[in-house]
Amino acid sequence: MILHSITVDTRERDAQEIASALAGRGVPTRVAALPNNGGGDFRWLVEPETDGQPWLAVTVERKTVSDLLASANDGRLASFTATPSSAVALRVLLLHGDPERDARYSRYDNETPEAIDNLLVSVQTDGIIIIRSANGITALADRLATFWRWTGKDEHGSYRRPALPITEQVYLSQREREAVRNLMSLPGFGERRSRDLYRELGLRAIYEDLLAGEKKRLLGVRGIGKGVVDGGIRFFA
Repeated sequence: MILHSITVDTRERDAQEIASALAGRGVPTRVAALPNNGGGDFRWLVEPETDGQPWLAVTVERKTVSDLLASANDGRLASFTATPSSAVALRVLLLHGDPERDARYSRYDNETPEAIDNLLVSVQTDGIIIIRSANGITALADRLATFWRWTGKDEHGSYRRPALPITEQVYLSQREREAVRNLMSLPGFGERRSRDLYRELGLRAIYEDLLAGEKKRLLGVRGIGKGVVDGGIRFFA
């Protein structure tokens, strides 16, 4: 598996400091604005080295316990959990800090550590993976770096090998056929659209643009409308 760089959202507090800490751990990192349409403070792509396997987009939302409780009350948490993990999209909630200490000083004084843990179980039943880190930038960077490397290991890749959609057209290139099947896994990306996008841009550019919320190149492909592009961006958000 080929691990692409981690994008740290510009709206993330201490974004530059986090990026520097990740770079110091050998993780290629950039700071850029991510789509604000469903959550996600960190994102990266996992590219298969062989044809026939889907690319994986990883989205990590960082929350302290106080922010977790606030987002559960104002609807932001529901927005993030509305899209579950899938074979081509891994969605992760990173709980940053000590639950008992953070809860004690939050404005939700009636929330016990057990109640918080039950909330996290509910999040997991919605298809979101939970990981944790201790307080501080150092602990956060350590956890992100180790999880980034974990997503690129072949032995953990079974969730990336679904039964891909079947194509109906004839392809002279097996590589092109598998690329089209990969794109057909995305909502609204039928065979014709997937083929046209792949031939015009290639898989890497398509996935990178969807993950970053960039529309210009995608909309520049004949027959590709705003609804399809927006749907792909929402899927990875």
